[in-house]
Amino acid sequence: MNKQNTLLHLKELGDLSNLNRTSNIIKNIRDVLGETLDYNYDISQYDDEKFTRKNIEEHLGQVKTPSWIAKLISNLCIKQVDQKILDPCFGAGVFLDSAYDQITSMKHTKKPNLWGVEIDLIRFAEGLQNFSKNKKNIDKSFFCGNIFDFEENSFDCILMNPPYTRQEKLSYANHHFIEKEVIHKKIKELCGINLSLRSNLYVYFIVYLSSLLKNGGRMGIIIPKGWMDSKHGIEFQKFLLKNFEIEFIIDFSKDTFDDVIVEDCVLILKKVHESSSRVCFVRLNDKTNENIFEKILKKNKSFKTKKLFVSYVERNILLEDHKWGKFLQMSSNSIKLLQEKNLVPLSEFAEVSRGIGTNWNDFFILDEKTINQFDIPNNFLTKIISSPKKVNKLDTTNEVNFDYLLTIHTPLDSFNDFTGIQKYIDVNYKKILEKSNNSVLKKQALLNSDSWYVTKSFKPSPIIFSYIIRKSKFFIKNSKKYLVRDNFYNILPKEIDVEVLFALLNSSLISLQLEMIGRRYGNGVLKIQVYELQDLKLPNIRIMPKKVQQKLIEESKKLSKFRIHDDEKSKIIDKIDLIIENFCKLQISSKEIKQMEKQMLKTRVLRGR
Repeated sequence: MNKQNTLLHLKELGDLSNLNRTSNIIKNIRDVLGETLDYNYDISQYDDEKFTRKNIEEHLGQVKTPSWIAKLISNLCIKQVDQKILDPCFGAGVFLDSAYDQITSMKHTKKPNLWGVEIDLIRFAEGLQNFSKNKKNIDKSFFCGNIFDFEENSFDCILMNPPYTRQEKLSYANHHFIEKEVIHKKIKELCGINLSLRSNLYVYFIVYLSSLLKNGGRMGIIIPKGWMDSKHGIEFQKFLLKNFEIEFIIDFSKDTFDDVIVEDCVLILKKVHESSSRVCFVRLNDKTNENIFEKILKKNKSFKTKKLFVSYVERNILLEDHKWGKFLQMSSNSIKLLQEKNLVPLSEFAEVSRGIGTNWNDFFILDEKTINQFDIPNNFLTKIISSPKKVNKLDTTNEVNFDYLLTIHTPLDSFNDFTGIQKYIDVNYKKILEKSNNSVLKKQALLNSDSWYVTKSFKPSPIIFSYIIRKSKFFIKNSKKYLVRDNFYNILPKEIDVEVLFALLNSSLISLQLEMIGRRYGNGVLKIQVYELQDLKLPNIRIMPKKVQQKLIEESKKLSKFRIHDDEKSKIIDKIDLIIENFCKLQISSKEIKQMEKQMLKTRVLRGR
């Protein structure tokens, strides 16, 4: 590549960072690159139309990397001046810049051996444009195309911010760039790993790119943290532990990206035949530099300061426990103390199920205005709580803003007596056929035009809990037996007292576990899956003396009278915590448990600000 000629032509394209994607612009870029790139590599052969489609950045999972993150990763990965370095999705060129700066700071005369791949034609040109400025010794090593078709290998270092494309969009029908089935098969054959089909695209990137890395080479990546606590991340965790020394897993006190809501982490991996016996988890409370990591390496043990939390976790623990996120918050010793014989899973005492999913809430869930407008009779309506925000107290006895679920259990053969319902169903049936993007409901309506509106029978549960958690993590006693929507969980006790279970579920022990096992999605949000709730560890009620159960019942009745945001309820929870501590004989006090839970909650909520 002729540097001056390339830079001159790229400048003619103007600012590529925020342009409107049109066919003419794509053609212009192809022409310029065709004239300036003098090495043998086909420029992306995807149709121009694909690069001009709506929301292309979202489909490609493009997220801009902050320069300080790229600098940190480059510093932790690049150890020698003659290393062969790859960014497999270089975008605007931030990692290429940081790698170049890191190498030139080592004071040498060798030409940086930098390689870059980018699938998006516009971002490819933008990255070249940015990287060509004020750089010397640019090599002929920048390619526009699919990384899974890239044939170069034997890299000493791979730096990247891989695409954040969710598994739902990794299909030929929706994505048109990378086919999930193709790369899934390729990775299985190449790397011997059968990844979950629910894996995000960044997982496929990391596994595939490991095959392009030399033994002893390093990979530095910034990715979302979802894999650390999800079932579909287990195979990926095993792959990392088998093929790499995981030098660092780094967490931050604030969300890193400005343009996407996601909790992210940095992985620093070293490819080895046998991985080390432990992994270093680091949580940073502020932007940092390499000096802090020099301090971590020098200490070589777990410690905590105002600026950071460092915890070394044994490899065998990580193989047995796939909930890795908690190790960024708590030491493995503290976690061990919570694993007592008198604690058993919630599934031993209760059935857990998701609330009602209707496929079309705008039709099935009605407010008073719609009911009056169509004159829908009460016998076709059931009270339902459609949002946690509509519950104000720890018991549904009062102060609940409920809606109504349309409940028609059998097809209405004759609408003579129900003209309001007839009109309501007819109006919405037309909407489904004309406008609906809900393919499942549309198919159901076409196949069953006279019964698509029929609903199953649902039973309420005595305890409910929110699917999405922000600051509040309280279980609600459902004394009024309302149905709930699918943003709640139903908890149905099995042959145990509801009051006892309600008290235990609102203890600090459970609140701490929710922080430990829930998946953090950015902006301070925590999500809990059914199996995660089922695995919550409670005191074994079946061996609990009647006197102890009676104490819990008394505190449960007091607790249910409080509002959710009433601080006074903490006094009742303290009493419940003490009852649990005495019964279970925990090696860690209830006060310590409460303090740990408060700290984890504070860290999560502050991160979203």
